[in-house]
Amino acid sequence: VTAKMEVDKSADGNAIRQDKNKDGSPRYYTYGTPFFNYGLIPQTWEDPEILSAEGNGGDNDPLDVMEVGMTPLPMGSVTPCKVLGSLELIDDGETDHKIL
Repeated sequence: VTAKMEVDKSADGNAIRQDKNKDGSPRYYTYGTPFFNYGLIPQTWEDPEILSAEGNGGDNDPLDVMEVGMTPLPMGSVTPCKVLGSLELIDDGETDHKIL
């Protein structure tokens, strides 16, 4: 079981902490260890007030990045990436873009 880590927007300096479910319990990847590096694009934000064609607002978080390189990256590292494409997912009724 692998813990799902996220930037804590409410903490000073936006520390990286284990994500929590809506009930406050720790969040884990349910499908095992991811085969990609998971991160974000700094200084971006998915606005909950802007609705998609399906009527879903953004998730109020920075844009997520799924880096599909061959090597695990250190947590918190800043790594240049080339964009291959994107996925637009709906998570709990919110638009959640994943940049590949």
